[in-house]
Amino acid sequence: MRADVQLILLASLSLIPNNTLRYTALGSIIALALVYHIHLNIATWLRQLERSIQQTEEFIEEVKTKCPWPGDQFKLAEERARLLEVKRAASEMHCSVLAAGKPTWKEYWFLKRSVAECANRVKNIRTAVQRAKFSEDLLKT
Repeated sequence: MRADVQLILLASLSLIPNNTLRYTALGSIIALALVYHIHLNIATWLRQLERSIQQTEEFIEEVKTKCPWPGDQFKLAEERARLLEVKRAASEMHCSVLAAGKPTWKEYWFLKRSVAECANRVKNIRTAVQRAKFSEDLLKT
C-alpha cells in the first residue's frame, strides 16, 4: 500500500509545473504526515502499553492459581504491586495526554521515553513471574 501512495504522490507532484510550488507542496505533505504520525503514535504506544499490562496481569493470575508455595505467593504479590505502580504511571500518562491535547516536541519526547520505560518495567515484571513459574515447574519434577 505504501508503494501505491508513493506513486500517487510522485504523479501528483509531477503535474505541478513550477519547482518552487512543487517543493513547497512536498514540504507541506511531509510536515502533515509527520504531525499525523506523531499524533497517531502516542495513542498507539499507550494502547500497546495497556495491552502489555493486561496480559501480564492475566499471566500473574494464571501463575498464582497454579502456585501452592507461600514464598512464591509472596513473590507474585510483590510483582503484582510493581505492576500496579506501572499501571498507575501509565494511567497518569494517559490523563496528561488527554489534558494537554496537542503535545509540544519536548512533551512528546518525554512521553516517548516514559512509555518506553514503563514497557521495560512491565517486561521485567513478566520475566520475574516467568522465572517463578519455571522454578515451580522444576520443583514439581
